[in-house]
Amino acid sequence: MFLSLEKNIYHCVLNKTMYILDTKKNRFLFFGEEDTKRILCILNKNYITSDELKADSFIIGLQKEGLISLLTSPNKYKVNATTVNNAEAESIVWRVPEVQAPKRNFKMICHSWYYLFKVLLILKYQGLHSLIHNIDYSSKKIKAFKKPHYNRLLSFINALSRTYYYVPGKVKCLEWSAAVVLFALKNGWRFNLVIGIQNKPFMSHAWVEYDSNVILDKQSLNDSLARILTAPFPEDRLNESDKAPSS
Repeated sequence: MFLSLEKNIYHCVLNKTMYILDTKKNRFLFFGEEDTKRILCILNKNYITSDELKADSFIIGLQKEGLISLLTSPNKYKVNATTVNNAEAESIVWRVPEVQAPKRNFKMICHSWYYLFKVLLILKYQGLHSLIHNIDYSSKKIKAFKKPHYNRLLSFINALSRTYYYVPGKVKCLEWSAAVVLFALKNGWRFNLVIGIQNKPFMSHAWVEYDSNVILDKQSLNDSLARILTAPFPEDRLNESDKAPSS
């Protein structure tokens, strides 16, 4: 049998501690240095016999927690843990960004309400796993990527900063970022939703990226937080011609 992380499990190694984001159960887990070594060893080993499995209570425990699964063939996706030596003391007080758009657009207000309400409904009734699946599905519908249109993006974000007052639910960094990414993908823009963590004290934060640049948030997030999830393009490599947004 072959061992693999479940599809809903995202992880990174931070200061020799493995942090796991379980999107199905909407929870973070962390493992100490010794358990982190064991988990990485298990995943790198990949194959395990039935007798070895029965004798290893640690693997059985991971399986019961829904963290790893047993496959009949090797997983084609290689497991790579993002290793970061330090991520701490970043003071992040998130507020809904306000931008100056060229003009107020009623159609864009409707768009912003639709995407924000959609994100809130998915998170409330289906959870983070379904939201990430929806983002992945939206990216697969794009036939050809386009350069982001700067004014259109600002118009949407401006509308979003007004709409969030009128939706039934709390809008935080995750909801706001997911709405922006879904809108961007609908327009054929190659945007990513990123969730990062720090460990002293523990904190998670979500933001939007295009071509490795943070959109309307602290540019230092890439250096100060360890990213645990990037969707829908975890290994984004844009062409040089796609880098500059158009006006």
